[in-house]
Amino acid sequence: MCASLVSVRAETKQPQFQSHESIKEAVEKFMATRYDAGGSATSFQVSRLDPRLKLKYCDQPLHVHSGSQPNPRGGRVTVQVACEGTSPWRIYVPAEIRNMVQVLSLSRPMSAGERVTEADLAPLTVNANQQTQAYLTDPAQAIGQVVARPMQAGQILTQTDLNIAQIVHRGDHVTMMAGTGGITVSAEGIAQAAAGQGQRVMVKNSRSGQLVEGIVRDAHTVVIP
Repeated sequence: MCASLVSVRAETKQPQFQSHESIKEAVEKFMATRYDAGGSATSFQVSRLDPRLKLKYCDQPLHVHSGSQPNPRGGRVTVQVACEGTSPWRIYVPAEIRNMVQVLSLSRPMSAGERVTEADLAPLTVNANQQTQAYLTDPAQAIGQVVARPMQAGQILTQTDLNIAQIVHRGDHVTMMAGTGGITVSAEGIAQAAAGQGQRVMVKNSRSGQLVEGIVRDAHTVVIP
């Protein structure tokens, strides 16, 4: 007797509901295309869907749309995910664009009035969209300046945290330099206030007593424009 072989082909069963993971992947793909600024520092965080949400399986590719304009700096957006198949549905999914940047922070606690050196600075990677103040990224923006208030190690540095170091103080004797046409004239003067390099300060001429305004070049020199 000859045995007959029966070939059985298993049919792929279509899922009843749309998986949350497939919705998340569709949103991430859309955001990477629309919002990515082209840098590896840009990432996306899609909010977790309610576990109780059950949507009919979509027999068509999911359609994702957002009315928000592309913004390389990122932020929070809401995207629409829709099924246009035989069992149509539509939901709105919150998401966040994260633009990670490297900023300057302090490597140690510092007291108000302390001057910042290169050793006091440490790089820190943060989400630019969560920063409410203008952070510093270039060490040259901080080195040589003084801390305006007590700060802890790890704190992000902003311009409002720093003051220009005062190198001329009220009562200091300085040399006033003025010149036109290649001729330079100097005179002795007394600073009437404290000022940092590049700042303006009033100086009293030691001989005439005349008050003039100049720009601090260094701790001993004030240039009269």
